[in-house]
Amino acid sequence: LRAVLLTARAMELEQGDPDRARALALEAHKLAPDLVPAATVAARLLARNGDYRRASRILEAAWKIAPHPE
Repeated sequence: LRAVLLTARAMELEQGDPDRARALALEAHKLAPDLVPAATVAARLLARNGDYRRASRILEAAWKIAPHPE
């Protein structure tokens, strides 16, 4: 449940406070690596910062656990 709430908060903050949103999304991903929305938000924010390698690792890890079209 905490990971879902962190992901929702990260999505709210994504445009206004991307650094805080990234931290929340990464924490959510750490708590629930199979939570696809957390992985996509974290990866999107990491890629926006130029950290493509880490973004790819997060997406690949989530895909291995729970393949999802998103």
